[in-house]
Amino acid sequence: MAGSEVRSVYALGTYSQWGIVESWSLCPEDESWTQRKPEHGKSYDEYVKNYENLQTSFNPVRFNPQKWADAVKKQE
Repeated sequence: MAGSEVRSVYALGTYSQWGIVESWSLCPEDESWTQRKPEHGKSYDEYVKNYENLQTSFNPVRFNPQKWADAVKKQE
């Protein structure tokens, strides 16, 4: 693909604390892409409540965007 440009987007949010992909697990459907880990809530409602409470502990003080950018550049 000569002349094309590849861009990457990285998202950092409260869900990062659980190691899940964004908020797909909040969907009430029981599909493979919405799998919820039982340790985060035994029921769907408990899971959602615990997920919503992640905002009280999310504090990415060690987040270093330059380190991430450098790692991406090494892959190019």
